[in-house]
Amino acid sequence: MNFKYYILPIILSFGQSTKAQIEPTLFAENVISTGAMDFNASFSEDGQQVYFSVANISWSTIAICTSNFKDGTWQKPTLLPFSGAYLDADPFMFNNERLYFISDRPINGTTPYTKWDYNIWYSEKKEGNWSPPVYLEGPFNKLGPILYPSLSDNKNLYFTSNNQLYRSTWENGAYQEPQKLDFVKEDQVYVDSVVSKNEDFIIFSAPKEGSPRDMDIWISLHKNGIWQEPVNMGKGINSLRNEGQPGLSADQKTLFYSYGGAQQQEKLTSYDQLLFKLLGPKNGLLDIYQVSIPKEFFTED
Repeated sequence: MNFKYYILPIILSFGQSTKAQIEPTLFAENVISTGAMDFNASFSEDGQQVYFSVANISWSTIAICTSNFKDGTWQKPTLLPFSGAYLDADPFMFNNERLYFISDRPINGTTPYTKWDYNIWYSEKKEGNWSPPVYLEGPFNKLGPILYPSLSDNKNLYFTSNNQLYRSTWENGAYQEPQKLDFVKEDQVYVDSVVSKNEDFIIFSAPKEGSPRDMDIWISLHKNGIWQEPVNMGKGINSLRNEGQPGLSADQKTLFYSYGGAQQQEKLTSYDQLLFKLLGPKNGLLDIYQVSIPKEFFTED
């Protein structure tokens, strides 16, 4: 979740992509992409269940929901039982058993509630029931509020803090000191990263070149133990407006991301049509889009 990125006037200077044009489509229109602030998408191993965030435009309400794919369509979402009291967002499903997310809920009963004070939590699903959320311990908590957790298969943790991308490796049953990714520069903004299962690539959001207030989707490959200079994912995914909150399908071949593009201007002829334009998908708030990731991003030019 990157609702505060725009306050920093910083420009990135990564290389632009020359990849072929692609055409994203709206994900589960009127079911998951509804006209609210819909963002994030993390899937079960079989791709039949999705977890995502829903918010209002002021970010005063944020909760985590889920939907099942049944009979060829995504079903009406439900609110996760542990969400709805505090500001919960950025779900990431790991190994079909544990859902990581961020929340500003108090860490213990004696800690006063501080809105927007985000930490990583997780809930485990056992026999169809969700456990009470558990605060994730680790040295990364000293960095301050943490956003957008994602994990590789070996449990290495990737996240955003203070507009920088970090990794904390899982070794000997504990998380190690967080390290910034190789390409990260302190005077630039990076948010909302999702790492592939085997850590061969990471996708994140950062300002487009020449426009520090507008965000694009970028990709970096992991080669010979080093995160390579990021590449802009190009036209088709990125536009003149903001793109962010990336997620990956279960097979890692499809990118899901959020975009707040509005419908084309048209003559309205009824009150119902007006309401749908104001409150429905493509009303200018965040919708979730999906697109196949071109293979060209993973081949040498």
